[in-house]
Amino acid sequence: MLLTLDGYGHPSYQVPSACMDAARVTFLVDLVTPPPGTVCQPDETPFPQ
Repeated sequence: MLLTLDGYGHPSYQVPSACMDAARVTFLVDLVTPPPGTVCQPDETPFPQ
């Protein structure tokens, strides 16, 4: 299983993403992995625009 976060930096816990959070919870609670090729987006950018 590979889940990609299309964000900035390396550790995904530092980049807020509801998609990543939902995938973690689903795996840890239900042992269900996301579909192959799933790419999550960050909920915010690292610098104000």
